[in-house]
Amino acid sequence: MALEVSGVYRPDNLSGSTAVRVTVSTSVNTDVSTPASTPITTDGHTLRYAPAFEKLPLPLQAGWVAHEVLHIALRHAQRFADMQQHQGDADLALFNTCADAIVNSTLTHLPWLQLPAGALMLETLLARVLGLDLAPEAALAAWDAERLYRAIDDRRVPTGNARNHDRQGGDMAAPAT
Repeated sequence: MALEVSGVYRPDNLSGSTAVRVTVSTSVNTDVSTPASTPITTDGHTLRYAPAFEKLPLPLQAGWVAHEVLHIALRHAQRFADMQQHQGDADLALFNTCADAIVNSTLTHLPWLQLPAGALMLETLLARVLGLDLAPEAALAAWDAERLYRAIDDRRVPTGNARNHDRQGGDMAAPAT
C-alpha cells in the first residue's frame, strides 16, 4: 500500500530558494542493500518509511525525515548518477557516506531534531580520513559530496598534484541511508 503525499517546500519564496517536491510512501522498502535498522529511506524522489519509524521518539523521527529530505533537496541521488555517467566506476556506498556526513553536519544546529546515535559528521570524516581539522561551518563551506568523494576515493591513484592522504581503517559511517 502506498500513501502518496506530495508537497512543495519553499523555505523562503523571497530569496528564490529551491522548491522541493517530496512523495511519501508507506510501501515497504525492498532494497536489500538498505540496512534493516534504517527506518526511512529515499531514492531521491520518494521517502519510504519502515514500520520501525513510528516507534521512534518524535525528535528522532524529525531528524530522520530532515536528513532524507535534505538528500532530496541537495539532489544527491541525481548527482551520484551524473558522477557515475561521467567517470564510469563509482562507489555508491562511499558517495552515500560523503553525502550523509554533509547532511548530518548541516542539521546539527537544529535543536528540535535528533540525529541517530553515532551519526557521522563531516568534520569527523575530514579529520579521520584526510587529517583536516575544520570547524563544522568551515567544512560545510568548503566541501560538497563530489569533492569529498574524490578526495577520499582510494580506488584510483592520485594524478597531477593531488595529495595522497593518509587513510585510517575502520568504520567511517553511522547508519547509512
